[in-house]
Amino acid sequence: MEFRVVWLSGIVLGAAAATSSGCDAPDPGEVTFSERGREGASGLPGSSGLPGSSGGTSSGAASSGGGGDGGGTSSGDGGAKPDPVFGTSVFAAGNPGQNANGANAAHGGTVEGKNCIIAGCHLDTKPWGFGGTVYDAKTGGATVKNAEVKVVGPDGAQLASVYTDDNGNFWFEGARPPANSRVGVRNAAKTEIMQGAITGDTGAGCNAMACHGETMRIFLK
Repeated sequence: MEFRVVWLSGIVLGAAAATSSGCDAPDPGEVTFSERGREGASGLPGSSGLPGSSGGTSSGAASSGGGGDGGGTSSGDGGAKPDPVFGTSVFAAGNPGQNANGANAAHGGTVEGKNCIIAGCHLDTKPWGFGGTVYDAKTGGATVKNAEVKVVGPDGAQLASVYTDDNGNFWFEGARPPANSRVGVRNAAKTEIMQGAITGDTGAGCNAMACHGETMRIFLK
């Protein structure tokens, strides 16, 4: 053990001599040894300032932490699932400029919770792409006005973006979304993404009993 300590000291002294003679780094062929526990007060590799040790420590810190809290935060955010409907866009309030309740006498003064995509209404007489009502609870409650309802196709491209009226109703006067389209609804405080995908024409009537009937409304809570 005593012989080994003396030999290591010779190596370190040799490295110091090379530095003082104008070298900025150890010779590429030089192998530097150091005993565990002698690398500095902290006991961490590279803390002693020995040649070759600081490079390893710097590399490790850069790859694992990125320099403190910022690295940890970045790593955590990378694991979050991206929003499949709204992406990174920022919500901006809007309004359709018309209330569905009074748009037609056939509405009877209120269409909240009613399925508009039926025969004699917006299935064939005046076809709509989709329509429904947004509430503040799964089982109903108060309606939510000025919320954005967006539909994207199977490829993620936007098909429609509309806003709820003063009574929480929304509609889209265009082609029906293809099968496997996704839907999301949001306002300034909350975003909800429909867990499943639209199945095709049958998915146009959002308030239908088989879709968002009385027990499972479209909601923002």
